[in-house]
Formats: sequence, structure tokens, C-alpha cells
Amino acid sequence: MEIGRRTVILGAAAVGVGIGYKLGHQPDPAFATVASLGCGGTTRFSAYAGPIIKDNWETRTILAARVAAAFGVSVLPAERLFSETSYGKAITSASPVVMSSYKQVTGLAANNPTVVNAVTAEIQAMKAHPEKTFFVACDHEVDNKIKNGSYSVTTYKAAASRFASIVRSVNAANVSVAVCYMGWTFTQPTGSFFHPERYFDPATCDVIALDPYWTSNLKTVESVMDPGYLWASSKGKPVHVWETGFYTSGSQTLYPEATYTSHVADVIGYWNDKADWTLWFEANKSDGNNLLEGHPQAQAEWAAAVQG
Repeated sequence: MEIGRRTVILGAAAVGVGIGYKLGHQPDPAFATVASLGCGGTTRFSAYAGPIIKDNWETRTILAARVAAAFGVSVLPAERLFSETSYGKAITSASPVVMSSYKQVTGLAANNPTVVNAVTAEIQAMKAHPEKTFFVACDHEVDNKIKNGSYSVTTYKAAASRFASIVRSVNAANVSVAVCYMGWTFTQPTGSFFHPERYFDPATCDVIALDPYWTSNLKTVESVMDPGYLWASSKGKPVHVWETGFYTSGSQTLYPEATYTSHVADVIGYWNDKADWTLWFEANKSDGNNLLEGHPQAQAEWAAAVQG
């Protein structure tokens, strides 16, 4: 598929569909001039490759291969692993960049020797692979966990501090500490008990990662992305997007085909030169379908960004 003057490979075939990244749709004009689909911007694009443990529909290796093929590459530029309860998976990734988060918050907060030793060994294993870059986080979407009562702010702060100290004690130049938040949280007042403003500690992270999604109430790219990005960028840390996609809670919003296409173009245009990495959540969950597969123009747009 040709976008701009580049051929985008989807599967085994390249299909010419005309010139110009718009592909017949009209994205938000505020971002049209920079939505270069990976051509000339500093942002790298990839996709989440799971797996979704609770649904268990695909193994990790099958899912990673499917997602890579969906966007016309043999290996995803970056792979995202979240809510890991075991260790050793990140170093087996075929991707050169891996984002991984770990669930042992309570054990880290209590300085449990078994957990501390396991995390230490994980980072040491990463250090032994200097050809790869790793971003590691103490749990996934911690604001949501605090909101839902999985643990307290006090427990999380202790865990995040211990996690960062473990990672840095290994002195692995290819491993950075990240924090991962939802996007929706930042539409709430900073005084909300689960808002990161209450517990974010710049000393315990190198990167801020966001997971912003369209919802029934967030219908423009600015409303989806601005709250998290403006907060994160004010903290003086590099910004990543570890997940983005369509509404994934409750009943799935059904968009006209042109909306899928314009949403994807707007995501690319918005984050180009803002985030170091932006990953689409290319997964079919029981509570929401974010797949670009089945939406050829939207899929081709993201493929061009990934291949760029």
C-alpha cells in the first residue's frame, strides 16, 4: 500500500491505493501537517503484543507474530509486556526495545527478600543483553490500582522507591525505570486521591508512560491525549505511550470506517515528536476490540508509522 511515496507492506502483498497519507479521509487539520506516519518525526511507533492473560486467547509468541505481520514487519520495533507476575520473559523478546511492568508491589514495599532478589536477577539478565533497550515499571496503570483499592498510596510509594533503587543498583545502562498511568485519570482534578500528582516522585523514574484511550466522553484527539501529555511533559521526563486505542470498557463503541481511519491518523499526528514511543493496543479483549486488522486504511496508516 502506498502512502506518501512509500510502499507499506501488509502481509505478503503491497497494494497501490493512491498517493497522500490521508487515503481519502480527513483527520484533524491541526495535526495533518505533522502526521507523517513515521517519516521525519522523532517518535517511533509499534504495537502492544500482550498477551491478555485474563482472556488467554493467544499465547504471547503467536500474538507477537500476528501483530508484527499485521503491520508488515518481521519483528515489532518495541514489545510491551504488562502485569508480569514472573520473570525472564523480557529478555526473550525478539524486539530490540521492551517495556515491561511487574506486579509485586506489596512484596517490594515490604522489602521481601524473595521479590527483591527476583527483581535484581531480572535486571541483571537485561544488563547481559546490551543490544536491547528495556523500560521497566513497578506495576501497570498504578493510578487505576490505587483507585480500585489494590494498594494504598503509601504502599505504592514505598514499592516504587525500592524498585527504582534495585534497578539502579545493577547499573545497567540499557535499563530505564518508567511509571505507567492511565489517560483517563488526568481528566480528574489533581486533588483526586488516585491522581499521580499525589504520589509521583521524579527521583524514582526516568520515563512517564501513558495509556490514553478514546471513550464515550473523550471524542477528540485533544480531549484524549492533552490531559496526560500536558501533565507528563511538565515533569521534565521523556514521555511514552505504552497503549492507545478505542474505548475498551463496557460496550464497544462502533465507529464508521472513516472514523477508525481518522482516529489513527490523529494519534500519529498528535504524538509525532511528543512521545519517544507510541504503541497501539492491537488486541481483541473480551471487554473491547481495539484491532486495526479488519480496517484496511487504518491498519495501513499504523503500518506506515511502524515501518517508518
